[in-house]
Amino acid sequence: MKPVKIETGEWYYKGCFIQEQTHPELLKYHVFQDTENQNTVGTCDYFKEAKELCKSHEVKNPKNGLKSYILKIK
Repeated sequence: MKPVKIETGEWYYKGCFIQEQTHPELLKYHVFQDTENQNTVGTCDYFKEAKELCKSHEVKNPKNGLKSYILKIK
């Protein structure tokens, strides 16, 4: 499974969100979990690294899940 774009600059992958950040002083991607607390798992400059963060911090039982975002896309 590949990351799914859920809106401009945001993807869902393995129970985590990847958000693109545009502030010049921040790393390009912020990764956080689909949990009640939405814990940040890291930030990085490359999408490949963001995917790896999602893989290593996968949420098996996400709070919302991809299905809730797919419905918003359509």
